[in-house]
Amino acid sequence: MAKATTGDGYKVHFGTNYLSHALLINLLLPTMQRTFNDAELARQLWEWTGRELKRVKSM
Repeated sequence: MAKATTGDGYKVHFGTNYLSHALLINLLLPTMQRTFNDAELARQLWEWTGRELKRVKSM
């Protein structure tokens, strides 16, 4: 029985478990970079830090 391969000649197991993840990141990265907002991230981190400090102080 012949082993299945991808269109590029890699074994299907390797293509699915390793190459597909790299391809997905490669496809999503431009959108992630375009939509990233530093100010929003800073606000969220500030809010989270405040909540955590309040929680720690109340222990």
